[in-house]
Amino acid sequence: SVKEMLAQQQSVQTEETPAASDTDHLNSPELNTSHQTELVHTNGVIAEINIDHIRVSPFQPRLTFSETAIEDLANSIAAVGLAKPITVRPIGVGIFELIGGERRWRAHKLLGRETITSYVREMDDVMARILALTDNEGQEVLTEYERGQSYASILESGGEPSIRALARRLGVNHSIVSRCLLLMNKKKNTTFLF
Repeated sequence: SVKEMLAQQQSVQTEETPAASDTDHLNSPELNTSHQTELVHTNGVIAEINIDHIRVSPFQPRLTFSETAIEDLANSIAAVGLAKPITVRPIGVGIFELIGGERRWRAHKLLGRETITSYVREMDDVMARILALTDNEGQEVLTEYERGQSYASILESGGEPSIRALARRLGVNHSIVSRCLLLMNKKKNTTFLF
């Protein structure tokens, strides 16, 4: 679990901490390491996770994955390594749900890698939906329909009370959220006459 990983990491940090007389010069506000320890505890840990212990998120907004883009990403990872860890959350003993980085995870599987560097963080479903959406926005572009589905899912789950609140949380203009929701609703309500 993340709590056990954090406890183990804190124990390692405690063992590596120099004697008090050696650290007097580190007590300045600029070099205070206690803040870093707090950040580790509240945000999660970086760990190597077995690829087979990671499950795809039901909150993945991307409907399709370009095999060519996955192959290109795999070639890049093989050449220079993984630049950004995937984001996962624990969902059982030794099992994790993929929140962000499904393309990177698929590329690792394509390369036959056994583990992947992962940012492990506990979070609720609302945060998982939001992080899945924001992670995908920074990578290969989502369609407006895919965005609309994710926006609707977050609003329907009560994750955010309004379109404006959701837009603020995502850092986008509320008109973008409204447009994507409208497009999604039009597709659902469209009937074809043949």
